[in-house]
Amino acid sequence: MQPSPTVPTSVERVKAADIKVIAALGDSLTTAIAANASTFLGVPIEYRHVSWSIGGHGTYQDVITLANIVKLFNPDVLGPAPIWTLHNFPITVNETGFNLAVTGHNTVNFSEQARHMIDTFKTYPV
Repeated sequence: MQPSPTVPTSVERVKAADIKVIAALGDSLTTAIAANASTFLGVPIEYRHVSWSIGGHGTYQDVITLANIVKLFNPDVLGPAPIWTLHNFPITVNETGFNLAVTGHNTVNFSEQARHMIDTFKTYPV
């Protein structure tokens, strides 16, 4: 699939190959905390790289995630989470991709997360 020849003006005309950036806000479901844990030692690990919505580990053949499906059509898509992170430790966009979810957050924190996402996009080197 090739990207659209011009930028689509309607979401109904967007192709998967048109997607250049993906991002996510959310809570522990999006950070995928303990998702691959096999013992209690894995509980504080956020397995962002296998999160359904934005995990970027391997390919769709390794882990079926929305990000890996998008990568089939645009291998250069920005934003998939590349690695796991440790809960409550400082992290950078190099570790999270654009998975800006925060374990323990809920709708009360949504505006804070949205502001963080906007600031991240503004300062991200293109």
